[in-house]
Amino acid sequence: MFAEARLIPFSNSVIQVNYGICYQIVDVSWCYVSYTFGVHLFLHSQFSLLYSFYFRYKVLCDWEANTRNVVLSLLIIYIPSLVQFFLLANGEDSDQLVLWEVITKWFPEVKMEQVTGHLDVRTGPIAYGTMIFMISPLFIYPTILYLRSKIIKILDENLEHLRKETRILHQRLLKILTFQACLPIIFISGIILFTLEKLGIMFSPISECASTLSLEIIPALSPLIYFYYMTPYRHAILGFIGVRKNSRTIFQQTPSC
Repeated sequence: MFAEARLIPFSNSVIQVNYGICYQIVDVSWCYVSYTFGVHLFLHSQFSLLYSFYFRYKVLCDWEANTRNVVLSLLIIYIPSLVQFFLLANGEDSDQLVLWEVITKWFPEVKMEQVTGHLDVRTGPIAYGTMIFMISPLFIYPTILYLRSKIIKILDENLEHLRKETRILHQRLLKILTFQACLPIIFISGIILFTLEKLGIMFSPISECASTLSLEIIPALSPLIYFYYMTPYRHAILGFIGVRKNSRTIFQQTPSC
């Protein structure tokens, strides 16, 4: 809502028109950086989701996770999105007047102080940053599906040896895995919409907003999935906002692979 940007692709250019309060209180370059920072968080959410599946699988295989290994892993998976942020942040075109002249041919109501973006996304840091953003989901999603199948196989093999309470917990875990495995589809749909706009196949304000909205849905849905299915997580959130409820959750170690 701070930047409230609208991405409009023209040929080899991508122009960002800001409608939020950002351009009214600070320079438009800060609007660009804030939007780029948000985009890098969207990409990082996908890598975090991938790591959550990998972590579940390793725990089921009797992996002894310690704080050092977990923190190191989290830092490593943050590298791609961090690199993407610096590449995109340094790829902004400084010639705002040229960008404004391009956009006003189709949208004359746009003010120059609202405009930022890239005249040519095929060159410089922006090309590499865009490539990271668009290619990463293509290997993240298949890897998530593969890890999900391995996790389900382990749980199914050991389901009959578990206590009733633990079996219920694992059934909830399977539902969480199913819903979370579908989240990257939303991310990929946003990339497809943006690609169609870039190729000139689809061009409308609806598709422009939908490509951005598809990225924003995932960080909102993932916590809601945990809140609905994971009792400890739900009680922790309710307790944080002042709603207390006594509960007892039974945990039992899952047999190894």
